[in-house]
Amino acid sequence: MQREPASSRDSTLGGRPHFGNSSTRKAYIGGRGVDDCSGDASIATEFELSITGRTKGLLDAIAILADQGINLSTVATARVGDRYLVKFLTGAEEEVRRTLMKADLPFKEQRVLVVGIANRPGEWVKVARHLASAGLQVEASYLLSQDAEQMRFVFAVDNYEKARKVCSEIAACSAD
Repeated sequence: MQREPASSRDSTLGGRPHFGNSSTRKAYIGGRGVDDCSGDASIATEFELSITGRTKGLLDAIAILADQGINLSTVATARVGDRYLVKFLTGAEEEVRRTLMKADLPFKEQRVLVVGIANRPGEWVKVARHLASAGLQVEASYLLSQDAEQMRFVFAVDNYEKARKVCSEIAACSAD
């Protein structure tokens, strides 16, 4: 799928609302800013590439980012038929867009929730249930980072306007 023209990306990202207005506080992932919802939840940009061919093509596409000094906070890949699907987060969104456009690599992007929760059994389920009880559909989720005390998960949801409102309650639901 082709990316949207730059002019439409100013107000939407992948057809989803962009929350980066000037009054938004910033949180940091990998030293770069993402829109902050509350103490333990933020909204970041997830990029997706679809690469045809063998493993070399996948590695070459990701190496283009590394060659430009772009660090990935997380990356997930899966082979689907004859294609590799690559999803990743980075704190260098504008650099990624410029690099992928210059390399003529089609990409998609969407807003995702990044939620920090206590590293103990059942915490991920509490957050997912909180999102679902607010009427949000969880489309995907994966681990971003983990240490002895905290885990950070990515949640892709179907309605980011609603997610933004629910976001402030997530820290409270993960502390129960």
